[in-house]
Amino acid sequence: YAGIGSHRYPVGFSGDTFATWESLDFQPYFTATASNAGYGWWSHDIGGHMHGVKSDEMAARWVQFGVFSPIMRIHSSNNPFMVKKPWLYNEMVEKTIKRFMRLRHQLVPYLYTMNRRFHMEGEPLVQPMYYRHAEEGEAYEVPNQYYFGTDLIVCPITKPMDKSLDLGCFKAWLPEGVYFDFFTGRVYRGGRRICLYRDIYTIPVLAKAGSIIPMVSEASVANGTDNPEEMEIRIFAGDNGSFSLYEDNSQDNSVHNLREAVTAMEFSWGDTSEFTIKGYVGQSGVVPAKRSYILKFAGFVDPGDDTGGVEVRLNGRRFPFEKRYYEEPHAIELKIRDVDTAGDMTVRIKTGGKIAENDIQKQIFHLLNKAQIEFDLKSAVFREIKRYPEKSRLLGVLQAMDLENNLLGALFEIITA
Repeated sequence: YAGIGSHRYPVGFSGDTFATWESLDFQPYFTATASNAGYGWWSHDIGGHMHGVKSDEMAARWVQFGVFSPIMRIHSSNNPFMVKKPWLYNEMVEKTIKRFMRLRHQLVPYLYTMNRRFHMEGEPLVQPMYYRHAEEGEAYEVPNQYYFGTDLIVCPITKPMDKSLDLGCFKAWLPEGVYFDFFTGRVYRGGRRICLYRDIYTIPVLAKAGSIIPMVSEASVANGTDNPEEMEIRIFAGDNGSFSLYEDNSQDNSVHNLREAVTAMEFSWGDTSEFTIKGYVGQSGVVPAKRSYILKFAGFVDPGDDTGGVEVRLNGRRFPFEKRYYEEPHAIELKIRDVDTAGDMTVRIKTGGKIAENDIQKQIFHLLNKAQIEFDLKSAVFREIKRYPEKSRLLGVLQAMDLENNLLGALFEIITA
């Protein structure tokens, strides 16, 4: 980094950071505001480069932020105690780091499309909230919250967890609209501030209704970035949306022999929702001739197993698929194999225009079950949860129980989401 002029050569490095919570807490703000100078490709020493303290929890949070940053680069000094191998952390953190590193690879189709957008249109991958909400005062008051591409909002947790709850917290602001947690499918109504609580396995990443996120399927994650023959695409209920997936052959050829292809995806929300993957437009030899898809529709009520609930057509003709419904995240999963990528594939799902609502009792039971607090207190809280289905009365009752602030906040998040 050579000063503000460096944005002309915009792959930057933020220096030899200390392994401290303070360093981690500064980096999301630093990365987002760097976009104000056109500096969109920013690289950090994930986990801290030197000094500081050993903290497995902090290492996990740093990797989680790294996955949702422009360049994911784990690095450290040659101190033998600062190595970043996942299996040298405790079992929970090892699992988290491995999962998130694989997720980063799954996100390559989304990331590559967003970086092409930055290159051609000057729209950086990471943007402060006020870029899209300049008239909203709250957008300037969440410096660590940012847009990650066109469809995701990221709220990295950069402070230690509450040990009694095993939850970290992010004080977020959600613009108007409906949002879904990328990992759990929990539905949120926006236009407000909200405290978001997460365990060590995840951070708040929110997709707005209608978002389409193209990914590599989990089974296809490997050492390489070939254009995938099997993709996982996540589609979020509640609104219309679109995405144009960009792919090229740049891994095998120089820029002077560049071949490109764009695959348009469109989602129409309604009583019968439609998701279409159009045949690619561009040059041959970029996209595989046939591609398999795992489509995950989040926030959907199960239309049932009858053939009328879900229908898949390729170029107007019925096409076979496998269906599975996941009750906890309210997600329909369709596996569709060997689709001609030059053709148009359309999925129709009967939804009645209804978003699947959060199961408040189940989510609160899960929260209380994991909490390191008195058993009798857990029972007392859950008894009131079952007793008062009306949210306003329930919130008043919980507030009068003199609960610890973070426990009350975590309960309020679920009830009011």
